[in-house]
Amino acid sequence: SVSGDSASSMFFDGSARSRPVVSLGGKSKKQEARADLLKRAQVDRRQREAARKKTASACRIQAGYRGYQVRKAMRAELCREFDSNISSLLRVPVDQSVTELIGTLTRQLLYFYTPQSQTDRARLCLLCQNYITRKKMLEGPSDLLIYRLKRLGVVCCRTVATLSGVSVSAVAMPLRMLEFVTDVRTFGESDTVAAKIAVHIVENGWFSSLCNVLETCIADPVDSSPSPPSTLAESLLSILLKPLSLAQQCKSEHRLQIYRHLASEVFSRHSVPFVRLFLLPAINSSRLFKFDMLLESLTALPGSQMKLLALTVEPTVDLLHSVLISGLMHLPHLPGKVTVCYVTALRLLLPSASKSGLSASDNEDGMMTSLFPVCDVRMERDELMDRLDDELHVSQLLSVIQEQMPVSAVEAFAHIVHWMVVEKKCSIHQSRLLSGLTYNRHFLHAIWSHTASLTSLSVVGKRTPVIQQLSCGSQLRDSDMQTTAVLLTVFCALSSHSLFSLHDAEFYGDDTKSGSMPFSLDEMVDISAILRDISITLLTEHAANKSGLQMKSIHLPPHHFHWLLMSVVQLVNQLYARDCRRRYCPEDHWLARQSVRSSLHQLGVDIFIDGALDGHMQSSAVTQNVLLLTTVPFIFPFRERVTLFYRILSRDRSEKQGDLIDFNMGEAIQVTARRGRIYEDAFAELNTRHDLKKKLRVHLINAQGLDEAGIDGGGIFREFLSSVLRAGFDENLGLFCATSNRQLYPNPQVHLVQEDFRHHFNFLGRILAKALYENMLIELPLADFFILKVLGYDVDVNHLASLDPEMYRNLLSLKSYDGDMEELSLYFSVVNSAIGATEVVELKPDGQNIPVTSQNLIEYIHLMANYRLNKQIHAHCLAFQQGFASVIDISWLRMFNHKELQTLISGTEADIDINDLKEHTIYGGMCTVYVCVSSFLLQLIMCWPS
Repeated sequence: SVSGDSASSMFFDGSARSRPVVSLGGKSKKQEARADLLKRAQVDRRQREAARKKTASACRIQAGYRGYQVRKAMRAELCREFDSNISSLLRVPVDQSVTELIGTLTRQLLYFYTPQSQTDRARLCLLCQNYITRKKMLEGPSDLLIYRLKRLGVVCCRTVATLSGVSVSAVAMPLRMLEFVTDVRTFGESDTVAAKIAVHIVENGWFSSLCNVLETCIADPVDSSPSPPSTLAESLLSILLKPLSLAQQCKSEHRLQIYRHLASEVFSRHSVPFVRLFLLPAINSSRLFKFDMLLESLTALPGSQMKLLALTVEPTVDLLHSVLISGLMHLPHLPGKVTVCYVTALRLLLPSASKSGLSASDNEDGMMTSLFPVCDVRMERDELMDRLDDELHVSQLLSVIQEQMPVSAVEAFAHIVHWMVVEKKCSIHQSRLLSGLTYNRHFLHAIWSHTASLTSLSVVGKRTPVIQQLSCGSQLRDSDMQTTAVLLTVFCALSSHSLFSLHDAEFYGDDTKSGSMPFSLDEMVDISAILRDISITLLTEHAANKSGLQMKSIHLPPHHFHWLLMSVVQLVNQLYARDCRRRYCPEDHWLARQSVRSSLHQLGVDIFIDGALDGHMQSSAVTQNVLLLTTVPFIFPFRERVTLFYRILSRDRSEKQGDLIDFNMGEAIQVTARRGRIYEDAFAELNTRHDLKKKLRVHLINAQGLDEAGIDGGGIFREFLSSVLRAGFDENLGLFCATSNRQLYPNPQVHLVQEDFRHHFNFLGRILAKALYENMLIELPLADFFILKVLGYDVDVNHLASLDPEMYRNLLSLKSYDGDMEELSLYFSVVNSAIGATEVVELKPDGQNIPVTSQNLIEYIHLMANYRLNKQIHAHCLAFQQGFASVIDISWLRMFNHKELQTLISGTEADIDINDLKEHTIYGGMCTVYVCVSSFLLQLIMCWPS
């Protein structure tokens, strides 16, 4: 190929000489690269921009300086004119009108006045003095004069604030002027002028300025007292309270503005000792102070409408303390309507205690991260809770709870309880307020009614109850979800606590005298159905969250969601437990919708055996099913749970025992036992030494000491287990005794006949679990409360009926006893007598010297039931449970209630359907003769009387 230059030189184009190449950059410069040219242009542009900014800055500085010089010259000129005019004013007689001249002086002073200048302060004093001495010219003032007096009052107020730390004498004249312009007598018949001026000055720091002056002239008091320590303090206090006397003459919005500034500038300084010990008590003791106006200003309640708008003052812990102190003093003398407003104010102020670092629940685990030292936090918390839980304070708050109470009061109380329980982790039984609300049937009824009445637009655009949408898992607006979460958490927490002390006779309506049951049984059926579905929704969301998926329909802070879930699930389980003891719900009431139940049969059993129940889950569906099974298992049909349980046992047996087809194959534990001493021999050979999940091969020795013929193919093993359990649970052995309806439970006095009784109970727990593990049915009627303790559930006074029905009736009859309780000579102690030995057990420290009275009767009933059900047989039940758990994981059994577990152990109590048995009998490996014999036996059974 030929280059372009070579090609042009090879051909003649008609020109005698070549065309010159001209460089626009100069002949001596080389051609610049494009990048360098752009870079140099950018540098030049930046330099020009910097020069423009420099010039503009210089112009602004010069303009500012020139302006300063002009203002300085003008100020000096105005000062000279002011001095000249004030001299002229002083020569004018007092009774002569000088309205125009004094107006000019005021205008001039307002322009050049500086509080830090001593000369200006002297000029201010002269002007104020002339205003005071020439009072007549202020009668019927013009709008211009009122405007100048407002600004002059603000100047005096700022002067007081600037010099508050110097001396009181330095601010004497400004204080006198403030008092003068806010005196209704100053302006003659124009009684609203002083109020207008006062409102303007209050908006510019009246209370804070006067508060600083008071703090300067009064030493920190030691004790709380509303009395001023000196005449000077009394005068300053009267000036500080002057706007309160004018508040009645102001418009509603101006009156509220005065009290808002009082709250933000005085009540929000509770931590200052001078304010806490003197100023607040003095204000609360003054007849000028109206507590209802303060509450109205805090909550912005328009007129008499109890509709919450917003808190108009920044909520602080100091303001909360101050309002509580004022409430303790004023609430007993105010109507219930004001108390409702007070509760609303507390609702808005209480969260400030959490924001300031006083919350004990910054996360789900309760770890507190505070901005303050732990000791200070505890001190503040105790002081706050003591005031909130004061006996007189609580009684006044509870007085407004009636059958018909405002919705705002219901929500306010709910938010207060939610803050105390969730943020402060307050125990309900240790708080007067929480206990009072728990046992107030009107409040529980009102909060549920309000919760059920809340509606929201559904996805189809129709207004639907919020709890219905929540129970279906529909998406809710954040505001609706937050409000509903607070109401549901409070309702479930208080109702759950109430049910602990509500006896079955009261719950089921047998005892109509107490009137402590807030709902009828029909209402409880509806409530339990709604809470059942809501618990399923919450657990589904929790499962999605644990699996790493974002919650799709519930947007709440983590610890709020945790408390909501815990409260709802706990109440649902309590209502279900009541239904198990005595049915009040229709059949299949507790079953979940089919879409929830259908996934249970797909659940694998490996997750139960491999220990994944402890939280190491991955799939959202698996996590959901496991959570539902471990928290609300009753939503699945009993048959499906039994099928799952036997699948778990079958899988576990296959791992522990190997070949399940031939009983004689594989590793096994060899046991030799004498028929006459079968329990003793079994205890000696199997007590804690072997893993009873393995096979047992039993060799029996007859009464003559000879080996019994035959090979254990499983039948001897089953006979052995049945015999051991029958002997171990026999009352004659002394380990168990029977209730009045022949149900077995641990003998409380077994330690008198068996020193090592714990080993025996552990052994029997293992043997009973082994029988259940091998799908054996053993006829053992166990007491309900004992089965519940084996499952790890708490038992209370309501379960005492399954132990000692007579004692249960007697204890409950004490609640309706009309006579003097002390005449019964009951004490907080129990006398146990067995085998000639007498033992006195105290139910509480020094209980044998504490008589039972009407005040401590409820405590006595619960302590007595707790002793009989829990303390007296604690060691027995614990050993039995530990033995049982060594064979079958207790968590597998917690998917059943106590009656269902009794069915797994002993079979159903229902009659046998012989026709069903005949129809489903399968004959295998038998000759015709044996089939005929079996058919004859079935016909013979059918002829037996029922």
